[in-house]
Amino acid sequence: MRREIARLSLFVLCLATPALNAAPWRETNPLKSLTNLPTRLIDSIMAQGNWNILFQEGPFREFQRQMAISNHFAMRGGAEQAELQYQKAGDVLDIAYASLRGRFSWPRDAATINAADLPWGENRDTFQDYLLCRLQLFVEKGLARHERNILQLDGFDNFLQQTETQLGTTVRNKDGDLAAFVDFLREIRKLRENKNLHPSLLAEKFSALSDNSPTSTRNYWSRRFLLARIVESLNYGNLAYAAALAEYYYNQQRKYADKFAFARLFIQAGAFATAQTILEESLAGNDLKASENYSDFASYSELYQNLLLWLENRDAAAVNAQNTQQHFDELLQTGKIAREDLVDFNAQRAHSILFAAQLAWRTAKICPNTENFTPSEDLDVMQQIRERIFYEHCGLKRDAAWWHTVSLAIKENTEARALLRFYLHSDKSFVMPKATTNEKPTALSEYFSARTVLAAELSKKRPAKLAEKLQTFLRAENQTLQSTIFFKWGISLSDDLISRALKQIESKKSAKIIGGIFAQLNFRYAVRLYRKTHVPFFAPTDGAAMRAFVARNLLGLDLSIDNSFATPNLTAKALVYSDENFVAVFDPAERKKPLRYYENHSQDIALKSTKSIVYFGESWASIGRTLGGEIAPLLSFCAECTTSSERNPRRLLMATGETKPWQQLTSELSDDFSSVPEPSTYAECSIASRAYIDTVILPVGSAIDKLPCNTLPEKIIIEDNTQIAPSAYLATLALASRPGSALIIVPKTLTPQARTAFLFDFFQRTNRRQTRPSEAFREAKQRGEKSFADDAAFANMQYYESMR
Repeated sequence: MRREIARLSLFVLCLATPALNAAPWRETNPLKSLTNLPTRLIDSIMAQGNWNILFQEGPFREFQRQMAISNHFAMRGGAEQAELQYQKAGDVLDIAYASLRGRFSWPRDAATINAADLPWGENRDTFQDYLLCRLQLFVEKGLARHERNILQLDGFDNFLQQTETQLGTTVRNKDGDLAAFVDFLREIRKLRENKNLHPSLLAEKFSALSDNSPTSTRNYWSRRFLLARIVESLNYGNLAYAAALAEYYYNQQRKYADKFAFARLFIQAGAFATAQTILEESLAGNDLKASENYSDFASYSELYQNLLLWLENRDAAAVNAQNTQQHFDELLQTGKIAREDLVDFNAQRAHSILFAAQLAWRTAKICPNTENFTPSEDLDVMQQIRERIFYEHCGLKRDAAWWHTVSLAIKENTEARALLRFYLHSDKSFVMPKATTNEKPTALSEYFSARTVLAAELSKKRPAKLAEKLQTFLRAENQTLQSTIFFKWGISLSDDLISRALKQIESKKSAKIIGGIFAQLNFRYAVRLYRKTHVPFFAPTDGAAMRAFVARNLLGLDLSIDNSFATPNLTAKALVYSDENFVAVFDPAERKKPLRYYENHSQDIALKSTKSIVYFGESWASIGRTLGGEIAPLLSFCAECTTSSERNPRRLLMATGETKPWQQLTSELSDDFSSVPEPSTYAECSIASRAYIDTVILPVGSAIDKLPCNTLPEKIIIEDNTQIAPSAYLATLALASRPGSALIIVPKTLTPQARTAFLFDFFQRTNRRQTRPSEAFREAKQRGEKSFADDAAFANMQYYESMR
């Protein structure tokens, strides 16, 4: 732990907010790490600013040490602990000022003097250093909850003005990097105050602001500036941009980086492979395996386990669970765990044992022996509930008296009370005591409630409000991760409620409710794909929603997302949804049964409404082959977000992979685009880049996650080879967030000559003549069919567009 904190303080007193508790259900005491902090920091070698207070020995050394402690918590998501430590840092700074008063004859109130009134030399310089430390505290404290999309910078402009008045000069004259950071904070506050623009447009404005900002890690404030850009990019939903900046930062500061904090950042940005590599390297090393570092080892292990479960890599999760349990057993046998740490250590060990048992059941249906069950009294009450539910799941006889005692102990815990109501609902002898305070709903409590209500509605002979209940349930389910529920509480839930509800919904329900159901099914489907393949160009609002889902379920961060702007008008449109499990169709032209449910994908799905069809999930790739139509957005549809071709240049991008035939094509099409970069240059956007409107080519076997981080697709061309890659399905959801976007399916059997001629004609019409894409597609296809009459693959070429 000493080495980890030393590394932390060497490269930052800065960062923003990832979590001390990797798993939201693993509650440890984060203040415990304070006992392992070094008594003296060695940050003086990193001082590179114009003012030599940061990381220096001197009157403010203890203040900077306390700031390092505070920022350690903020880096790992412990905002509450960080704010407590910032308060202590303020007290330390006040003590430092009081000790300097006698030395330099300063007044009691620091606000009553200016640096210009003091003698030149050490007296004036020390007071200016104090003012800059005070400004540092204000800024850092205001950013403690930045990762949660909260800026606590009220009165910032007035405070800065007062500071510059007392300095007798501008902050820029004292430190240019600090001044640049301060200007950046002003600008992002102005953007947040703009309530008239769609969030996607605000995200574009922030991207432009970030692109014009310096990218460097040369000193403290430049690193702090860069981290703020990363976190703000995450908050706006610019995930690929955040991942690119984080990768640059991590590569520049790899030796000193807090790997746990960066793994959390990469997870939120969707760079799961990078986060997995960092965690595996850390757990394989020796730094975490010392007896005094058991808590840090547990945090890394739990975060790694969460990530592996998200990626559905249960084999690796089982190996990690075994290694973790073995490590804790070895530490216990050595006898090196300090006596005052034994309670906390035994709780961590109990967590690892229970997780291993849960994983064994999940993978091989192997239950532990319940005859020898001994409650782990070192666990807190929430963990005891989790342990008891799992063992009862494996056959342990229910202890009614124990559950009654627990119900009295959790009167103010909304989530636990909702769990008990759900878990013990069939036990007529159990009555939940009334809460002592008003219960504030959580994502999990809302899910349990919605599930109970939907099940009750399904049990009725004539469920009149089934559609509304299903929509509410899907919205609640899309805030949770099913595997998280099992490993958090030991409850295994079946997922047949959705199919049962879709089969029973009365077909006279309005299209608005059905449209909401299909939209929620679409997000549910996208989440399943997102864990398999990372899409770097989600619409910002969609990216923010996906990041919130991952952060909530993997990191325990509660991030609320406003979806009031999300659903477009679906009235009078035919709706089609399909995934690997079922197909659902809403056909308003069908009077008897407009809503239909199919479990067999091979069934003939005929639609009477053929003029206005909206496709959800992967339905466009199967049902839409003969009909065409519109692709539904994931969550966000921005009617104001036009393609802006008059403002931004057009760029042609090709995803990397087995793409030799397509590489030859790009040179033929280059005249119709402002830029046709090589894949080897895609990573350069991590520094700064201008905004382009992109056409993206996805050949068979291409790696979509290697596209530039600032990709903004206007058109996507997918090469079809009987089976479309999961990443291509997600790419269409990103495309469908703005009007005027187009998707073209090009059969692999189309000859290279015919493909080149068709696409050249198509882009000549759209990029040079400003022809509407749908019209350009029709005309280019007709011309191609005449010129290449022998090529039957033209008949299988398909065109879709975003909603209007």
